[in-house]
Amino acid sequence: MKIPLGAIQLEGTPYVMLANDTELPLRAGRMGTIVIETVIAEIPEVMALRPGQVVADVGAFIGDTALIFLAKGCKVIAFEPFADAFRCLEYNTQDMFIESYQHAIGNGGGYSLVWETPTQNDGNRHITMHESGTPTIKLDDLTWSRLDLLKIDVEGAELLVLEGSALTIARFRPIIVAEANDQMLAKFGKTKADLKAALEALGYKVRVGTYTEEREVFDYVATPA
Repeated sequence: MKIPLGAIQLEGTPYVMLANDTELPLRAGRMGTIVIETVIAEIPEVMALRPGQVVADVGAFIGDTALIFLAKGCKVIAFEPFADAFRCLEYNTQDMFIESYQHAIGNGGGYSLVWETPTQNDGNRHITMHESGTPTIKLDDLTWSRLDLLKIDVEGAELLVLEGSALTIARFRPIIVAEANDQMLAKFGKTKADLKAALEALGYKVRVGTYTEEREVFDYVATPA
């Protein structure tokens, strides 16, 4: 597979990243890999994943977290709506146990892509909701044989993903890892407290799984209560 348009290769690795992302290359270059979210890999429930289990990676970006789950021998179902990031995701996970889809996951409402970002991190690009937009896809509308872990990192639209996944979550009771970012949640009129409450309403016990609650951005880890 050729290096995708708009991507560059991280020197000394088989991975590519977005050429205009000026934040990730600095971190990835120092570490020698695009798998820079090591805090995700160190969550006990992620460490406990086993070959053959199924992970839904919602907001997969260029495949950095998918590679964590793939290294555990899991099958990954990945979703990324931005075309350039999706091409990188496909390249970085080629010939691996993964299915990748260029879709935004949500509650079925219409959306459009917001390519601009207030930072130099292309991972902060997000969607905006409006009735005339392309419909988001509900996880509930897809066919699942099993689901062991659901990772959600969609720059503030996490509650929309949960809303469209309620039946799937009730059926399989996966571990849920969801990013909590007040600045991005506010774009959808929500807060970290709202996200935590939504997870608890699904019958989950919720804790801060990465970093600390005082940090601007961290991940909630939700386990079936």
